[in-house]
Amino acid sequence: MQAVFFMMKMILTGLVLAFLANSVNASDFFLITGSVPRSATGGKIFRMDPSTFDSSSIGFSTQLYLPVAVDFDTVDQMIYWTEVGSEKRIQRSSLNGNGVVTVLHGGNDSVFDGLAVDPKSRQIFYTDTGRDRIGTVTIDTLTHRTIINSSLDEPRAIVLNTGSSVMFWTDWGEAPKIERANYDGSDRRTLVNTGLIAPNALALDVPNNRLYWVDSGTDKVETCDLEGHGRTDLLHAASRYTFFGLTLYQNSLYITDWGKDGTYTYSSQLVRMKLDGKREARVVATLNPGRLNDIHAYSGSQSCRLTKAGWTGTTAVVAVFIAILIN
Repeated sequence: MQAVFFMMKMILTGLVLAFLANSVNASDFFLITGSVPRSATGGKIFRMDPSTFDSSSIGFSTQLYLPVAVDFDTVDQMIYWTEVGSEKRIQRSSLNGNGVVTVLHGGNDSVFDGLAVDPKSRQIFYTDTGRDRIGTVTIDTLTHRTIINSSLDEPRAIVLNTGSSVMFWTDWGEAPKIERANYDGSDRRTLVNTGLIAPNALALDVPNNRLYWVDSGTDKVETCDLEGHGRTDLLHAASRYTFFGLTLYQNSLYITDWGKDGTYTYSSQLVRMKLDGKREARVVATLNPGRLNDIHAYSGSQSCRLTKAGWTGTTAVVAVFIAILIN
């Protein structure tokens, strides 16, 4: 009888663990901006399932033109993106595309290439490569402030360490570099300023103290620690790709690729590179015709999320049930 009971406990435990694994990732998604080459309209933002790579275009209540950077506010569940075509602005909407609001209007020479949201401090950070500046907008009041407007040439990507209030950004001007500074612009430091041509995108892994970037000029994926030390080549694509956007999800880098066709009518691809030591890149999704620009990964939900502090919501209940089963 004890053997039967033990077997039943093992089966139930396996079923619950399978449910737990699926539940943790049930709300995960990618947001990817897309545009049509040589077209002033037809821009889209896609929501993609990272487990199947199935995607759908979000139906916005207004026309999108040339969306580039994208991020997500986990508190208000709002999408933020930049427009760099004839409409120079930063916008936001709900996840289903309703309630589009312009957060910041740019000048005629503005090019909002980079965007990052800090849900905790309620701030949006952006790069403006047209006006050579980095600025911030408060989410709740939409108050704008310029943070850095000196010694910038072509500021591009920007990411945030929200725990320490530090921003990292790339500059692909005449002297390409990767820099960091506090949110207020203080303690500005150059992390990398050699061997770069067009550092397009950044991804941050704070728990493992790593900063990743892709360079469409060198065709490389590289990494260093958050102080700029331990620089390592992860992949040299040898002119196979034109890397643009980058995000980190479940120990893999996901990179948008414009390809090497040269006609600007090619398919655009999403490439995955696992950080398992093999350093192999594989195409996992294709948009045809069109161009995939920025990508942002969102993991977890308010009701079921695995965090460093522990399990929350439904996950915690399941964890307690498992503990009862195996005791």
